[in-house]
Amino acid sequence: MSIFHTWKLAGLIAVVLTVVVIVVAEGHPIRIDPAQPDSQQAYTDPSGSFRSSNSASVVDPTVAYGILAASLLLAGTFALIYHRLRRRISTLQETSAAQDAKYAGLRQSEAQYRTLFESTTDAVMLLDQRGFFECNEATLRVFGCKTRDQFIACHPSELSTLTQPDGRDSRTAADERIQQAYREGMAHFRWRHQRLNGNAFPADVMLTRIDLEDRAVLLALVRDITEQKSTEDELLASMQQSRRANAIKTMFLANISHELRTPLHAILSFGSLATRKIDRLSNQELLEYFRLIDEHGQELLALIDDLLDLSTLEASRAEMVFRQVDMTSLLLNVIDECQSETMEKNVNIRLNDSDSTIPLVCDQARVKQVIRNLLHNAVQFSHFGGTVQVVVTSEEDSVVVAVADRGVGIPEDELKTIFDKFVQSSKTRSGAGGTGLGLAICREIILAHGGEIWAENRPEGGAIVSFRLPKKSQFRPTLECDVTTAALTPPLNDVPPGDVATSTVS
Repeated sequence: MSIFHTWKLAGLIAVVLTVVVIVVAEGHPIRIDPAQPDSQQAYTDPSGSFRSSNSASVVDPTVAYGILAASLLLAGTFALIYHRLRRRISTLQETSAAQDAKYAGLRQSEAQYRTLFESTTDAVMLLDQRGFFECNEATLRVFGCKTRDQFIACHPSELSTLTQPDGRDSRTAADERIQQAYREGMAHFRWRHQRLNGNAFPADVMLTRIDLEDRAVLLALVRDITEQKSTEDELLASMQQSRRANAIKTMFLANISHELRTPLHAILSFGSLATRKIDRLSNQELLEYFRLIDEHGQELLALIDDLLDLSTLEASRAEMVFRQVDMTSLLLNVIDECQSETMEKNVNIRLNDSDSTIPLVCDQARVKQVIRNLLHNAVQFSHFGGTVQVVVTSEEDSVVVAVADRGVGIPEDELKTIFDKFVQSSKTRSGAGGTGLGLAICREIILAHGGEIWAENRPEGGAIVSFRLPKKSQFRPTLECDVTTAALTPPLNDVPPGDVATSTVS
């Protein structure tokens, strides 16, 4: 309401009050003779008021004006108070509306943050110096808790393994991280958490100091990184394997260059020598030169054959001819082939059971190649006059062959790696070892038959290299195989004796 309207209201109130006062005023009437209607007979009462003969009240003008002035003053005061009250009420209404709008915005913001707090898949919790006091639903799922009270009752270290990967006690480490977050405002670290059922999991933890209701608290964000950690471990293992493969390749190149250079240099030297002295050498001397050239040529050819064999097997392009054979007869045949080598070192090869018949389906030539390589290594690393034992065992669905020597053995940390290509045992690397391709070829052949090969040390000294082949072998191609060709390969489960099944992967 404007000030003009306020004073207008005040004037109206003053007039009304004045009229009311005049009407109710008391005084002595002035009598007028009825017989003389035109005469003005009147008297004055003791109060000074004039009254007519019909007893109508007549007020003194001075008193009336005083009453009017007082009424105006009272009305003005009332109007001023009313106006101020109206302004105050209007101000309060505007302030209340602003506060309502502010609180509505806060409620909306709180609802949004609560939605984010509850809908995130990461565990989010609040904690202070005394421990947890709030968490979202994801926290209960991550740590396997049924209720918030169950979670809040736990100390951070109680939701962790006893020790962290660095060996520190979890409770001590957790208190240090909490103090760091309070001191620096934030702490970001990897942690080994544990669910209530005892299952441990790696987590990424972020602690952030915030102000809540005039006190400093920590907002904790915990993310289960089991899959991420697994991926990181796989990547790290792949990188380590790649480094090891590069180191092996470097070692192989150095080794193979020496192995190729040695026989090739001998062949060229004897050939050049024979050429220059052809007119001065006797037939016997020429024959010796040719023998040496042939010997080193055979060494070079064997090395190249090994390289080609390994390349063919790794590329899954080897032709496998499966037939049913007797493993005992096959072992005896290879042992006979090694007689010349065993005689040089006076090494005796013994087969545990040479009378029993153990049938199985395999590629005879390839399996003989494996046995020949294992026997060659065993004889080569045996002491002069030693013994190599060959044990064949028939199991329900497979055949196991073990070749044991009494040589220098194999270091424990190399029992698996000796089957990698270009790898030699550290105990034989500087001795009579070759290029390190033989066992790698053996592994590829055994794997192609669906079998397995492994090495171990004998308690009394020496090494044992064993392989297992299924009695009903099936050629197992790698992912690089031609699926159509593999599908056309006949089943090998029941190949009659003497029948042949051929499988070529191209």
